[in-house]
Amino acid sequence: MSLPLPSLMRPSSSLSQAKRRANALLLAALAGFLLTSLLPINPWTAFCKAVSEAALVGALADLFAVTALFRRIPIPWLSRHTAVIPRNKDRIGTNLALFVEDKFLSKDTLLLLMRQHDPVQKVAHWLAQESNARHISDLLRRALIGALEISDDQEIQKFIRQSAHTLIDQLNLAELSAHMLEQLVKDGRHQELLDACIVHVQVQLQNEDTRQAVAEKLAQWLKQEYSLLETLHLTHLLSAKLASKLAEMLATVLKEISTSDTHDLRQYINRQIAILISRLQHDENWQSRLDEFRVQLKQDSALNQYISDLWRTTRLHLLEQLRHTDSNLGIKLQQACLWVAEQILQQEALKASLQKHLENIAANLAPEFSAFLSRHIINTVHGWDAQETSLQIEHNIGKDLQSIRVSGTVVGGLLGGLLYALTLLGQQLQHLWSTTP
Repeated sequence: MSLPLPSLMRPSSSLSQAKRRANALLLAALAGFLLTSLLPINPWTAFCKAVSEAALVGALADLFAVTALFRRIPIPWLSRHTAVIPRNKDRIGTNLALFVEDKFLSKDTLLLLMRQHDPVQKVAHWLAQESNARHISDLLRRALIGALEISDDQEIQKFIRQSAHTLIDQLNLAELSAHMLEQLVKDGRHQELLDACIVHVQVQLQNEDTRQAVAEKLAQWLKQEYSLLETLHLTHLLSAKLASKLAEMLATVLKEISTSDTHDLRQYINRQIAILISRLQHDENWQSRLDEFRVQLKQDSALNQYISDLWRTTRLHLLEQLRHTDSNLGIKLQQACLWVAEQILQQEALKASLQKHLENIAANLAPEFSAFLSRHIINTVHGWDAQETSLQIEHNIGKDLQSIRVSGTVVGGLLGGLLYALTLLGQQLQHLWSTTP
C-alpha cells in the first residue's frame, strides 16, 4: 500500500518554463545543424555547423541524463540504467536513514552537541525569566486539568480500578513483605530504628506533662481498685510517686538497652524478625493468609468507596485551583519554576550533575532512538509510490536540472566553436610550415 507524500513536496511553478527554455535551445541547435548542413560549405557555415552540432550533442546528452533519472528510456543495453530514482527509491531511503543515524543521531554527535551548547544553563536562563516561567506553569496547569478531566470518565475510572486490581493480583505479598523485612534488618537498620525509639521515649519520660498524664491514669486505677486510699486522701500522692518511680525504672531499662548491643530485648527482636521472614518465605499458611487478605482488600466495598470519595474530593479541589491562574496552586507552580531556575544558576554542582545525567540519558537513549528513527524513515520511504516519488522530486529539483540542460547546450556550442577555431588555426600553422623554404 502506497502512502501519500508529504504536503511540502509541491511542484515548482517555473518548471514548465524552464523545460520550454531548454527544449527551445535544443530545437535551435537542431535547426542550426540542419540549416548549415544544407548550405554551401564555407568557413562561416562550417563554423556555425560545428557550433550547432556540438550544442546539439550537449543538449541531447543532458536530455538523456535528466530524463534517465526519472523515467525508463527503452534503449537496448541502456534501459536498465534509466529510471534511476524510481528503481532506487528504497535504497535511497535506506541510505538516507543510515546517513541521518550516523551523522546526526550517533552517541558521540549528540554528546558533542550537548557539551557545546550547555542545554542546562540555557534552559535555566530561559526559565529564570518571569514570562517564561509563567508560560511553563500555564502549560503544566492545563496539562493537569486535562489529566484530571479525563480521570472523571467512568470508563477511565473502571480501567484504573481494573489496573490496580491486576497489579495487586501480580504482587506476591509474602515475598514482598519478607524482602522489606530483610532490607530493614540489613546492616542493623532495625536496631537504629529501635535506638531512635528509645531516645524518643527517654525524652518523653523526662517531660513533666508525660509524668502528669501517667500519674492521672494511676490515680484513676487506684480509686477503682483501692477506694480506702481515696478515703485517706493518699491516691494522688501515691500515683505521683508511682509515676516518678515507673519513669525512673523505664529510664534505667532503656539506658541498658541503648548501651548494650547484645541486650536480651535486641536479641529477642532479631529472633522474632528472623522467624517472621522464614514464615513469610516458607510457611504456606502465612502465604495463604496474605492471599486472602489481598482478595479481601480488592473486594472491600467500604475501602473502595472511601478511596473513590477521597479521590473525587481531591480532584474537584485541584480542578478548582488549577482553573484559576491567580489561585494559590497556580502561583505556586510559577514560583516553583523560578525557584528551580534560580537553584540551577546558583549551584554549579547541581548544574554539573544535571548536565551529567542528561548526557547519560542521551548516551543511553541515542542508539535506540536513532534506530527507531532510521526504521521510521526507511518504512516511510518504502511505503511511497515509486512513480509519484519520482514525479515529486522532479517537480522540486526539475528547474535546476533544466538549467543544467541549458548550460550543457550553451557550453557544448562554445566548445564546438572553440574546437573548430583551434582546428582552423592548426590547419593554418600546418600550411605555413609546409610552405616555408
